[in-house]
Amino acid sequence: MKKIFAAAILTLSAAIFCGCAHKTEKADNGNVPGSAEIQTGEISSADAAENMTSESVVPDIPENSASVSGQYIIDYADIMDSETVAACNQVISELKSNCMINASVVTVNELDGAEPYDYASRCYNQIFGNDSSRGLLFLINNDTNEDILYKAGGINIDPEAEKNAFYQATRDLVDKDYSSAAVRMLKLGEECAPVSSELQTEKRNT
Repeated sequence: MKKIFAAAILTLSAAIFCGCAHKTEKADNGNVPGSAEIQTGEISSADAAENMTSESVVPDIPENSASVSGQYIIDYADIMDSETVAACNQVISELKSNCMINASVVTVNELDGAEPYDYASRCYNQIFGNDSSRGLLFLINNDTNEDILYKAGGINIDPEAEKNAFYQATRDLVDKDYSSAAVRMLKLGEECAPVSSELQTEKRNT
């Protein structure tokens, strides 16, 4: 299959964003194809609710998943080995401690009729519940091959950086290098590290 990107950044109630890419056969060279472009758009909470049909369901995720070691990685597709889980959890831990960002990776073979964005959104909400912190969830979607980077809490990532990361991550996924793909996408959260109080004070004084 040929790797084609359609990355999307959606704003949900001015706070929730999402990017996506379609998995197809990877390009012959390492350059980002000219057809890969970032699209932006806004949807209201009412529109989102209308799009969330009864079919948009995900398998049960254990309660308090975010507080259990390893439960940041929900591997329904059974494609992640222990080394991959460890690598992802390391980045997830760093994002939480250094950037105050929640993060998770979910893999799936069947969406059961749900839209990929809806599926990613429901997974995020089931994992993190009422936690209002900023967050990322990378969905590796082997059903329709539309992978999603779901963003919550006003996460703002440079569109060009996200497009390039998606391109490389999709190549990784074609090579079944799930660790590199997931870590690459999660590390985009490092762009969103909170500004330190010292730096904020310095900016106000200049």
